[in-house]
Amino acid sequence: MHLKKILSFAVAALFALSLGACSSAKAPAEQALKAAEDALNAGKADAMKYIPEQVKSAEDALKTAKDAFAKKDYRRPLPPRTTSLPR
Repeated sequence: MHLKKILSFAVAALFALSLGACSSAKAPAEQALKAAEDALNAGKADAMKYIPEQVKSAEDALKTAKDAFAKKDYRRPLPPRTTSLPR
């Protein structure tokens, strides 16, 4: 399913943000955050119809990452993913 791929990419991008943030470099963290947001927004409308809980989890993780980025906390790890995407 295309939606699972999009959300999987969004989660992977958020994970990349946490890894990129470990280097204390703003640019890689900013790029990863943008990629995660774009991936989430690309499939969000359709995904909300079928897997709203996973979309909410991805949105929450993105918000946490954005809040940390806004505070110039580029090394803060993202919260662990509590749900997995259906297969």
